[in-house]
Amino acid sequence: MDRLWTDFVNSDYHDWRGGDRSEDRLGKASWQQDFLDRWQLNASVPASPEDELSMRNFRNELMALGARLSSGASLSGYR
Repeated sequence: MDRLWTDFVNSDYHDWRGGDRSEDRLGKASWQQDFLDRWQLNASVPASPEDELSMRNFRNELMALGARLSSGASLSGYR
């Protein structure tokens, strides 16, 4: 089951089944609109370059946090 945060993180698509295909969908207006519609959110599409950079940074932090949690590490002391 998708969660908002995992759906957002997965905008950086990688074929984890062994293929080498990858795609950063965050900058695509169609992905942005589909994401907003799916989660019933409102925002300007396409995102401004500044907003897109902020979203990429946020996505990187979410990925790092998810990796930390999946390894069994505690959130206490995380930045």
